Amino acid sequence: MVRSPVNRHRLWQVAVDATLIVAAWVVAWNVRFDTDWPRYYDRYLEWDVIALVLGIMLPVFIAFGFYNRWWRYVSTQDMWGAVRGVIVAVIAAFVVLTILDFHPAKVPRSIWVIDALVLLALVAGVRLLARTLIERPQTRSIVARVGLGLMIRAGARKPDVSTVEAFTKTLVDARSITYASAGASGIAFLATIEKLGIAAAVKAKARPEATTEGVGRNVTSGTSDLAALPISEILPKLVS
Repeated sequence: MVRSPVNRHRLWQVAVDATLIVAAWVVAWNVRFDTDWPRYYDRYLEWDVIALVLGIMLPVFIAFGFYNRWWRYVSTQDMWGAVRGVIVAVIAAFVVLTILDFHPAKVPRSIWVIDALVLLALVAGVRLLARTLIERPQTRSIVARVGLGLMIRAGARKPDVSTVEAFTKTLVDARSITYASAGASGIAFLATIEKLGIAAAVKAKARPEATTEGVGRNVTSGTSDLAALPISEILPKLVS
């Protein structure tokens, strides 16, 4: 099954970035010429050209995985990805507008530099702002932590969880996954697949159960390939 690079629940993120791309382009011209650019550059601020720039840059953002996760989970690695994506998007727009040669006056190179800097500031800033606003302060003290693990049927091939990519592939390739819907582990599992951007694919084949005993039966009977449970629940089943 081919997974769409943009989850329908994140279309608003695409819309926000589209607005930022347009805003950065307009701001770049205003900054470069102090709001009074030569009239022969007006062509580059007409809506069809702005739409062309948007049509070039936004697919680059999608290709660089800008919408693989909610902005509240943005990490330092995602910020470096944003830097690379913005640079490639600006270069792509520069190449296309240069090749098309639809206007005698070329876009000044300083415009491209300013556009890249402004766009990067906007893209990174809005993600950090979203994370700051959505993150809730810690109001409870942590007295213990229990890891979430994957349980398999005895004799089954061990799933590859050595990397994030391998773990994601294991979940996507599994025929069925079961978990306890009424409990912290179920909430943690759903949050994990949401963060990985595979929630829709996993939920389509998931078998939620009310109790961990029901989850265990799904695996031992072969109904499900994998079970997401706390390690503290899996270990007793190994020795029982």
